[in-house]
Amino acid sequence: LQKQISFILEYLRDEEFVDMVKAWSLQVLQTTTRPGSDTETVGKDDQWFSSIAMSSHDLAMAGTFRAALHNRIAVLVGSLFTVLLAHLDRNGGLRLLKDP
Repeated sequence: LQKQISFILEYLRDEEFVDMVKAWSLQVLQTTTRPGSDTETVGKDDQWFSSIAMSSHDLAMAGTFRAALHNRIAVLVGSLFTVLLAHLDRNGGLRLLKDP
């Protein structure tokens, strides 16, 4: 586990890796359909923040609307990064990225 963490920290300093993660994340957002819609994707939803505005619990927990938005984005990005790393680390993939 310590090796994996050190690999990830090293990759995060690599501009090419960070660009790849950004591109992959944007691709996922542009191609994943929004729940309850057959055609609209998550990345094209202009009203994504309205659910936060209507959630009194999220607003109360965050304190401000801005903090609630930040929390939602942090969860989204964290989830995407976790999925990406899980796929990259299958069968020692993170090590292969380091030593091709």
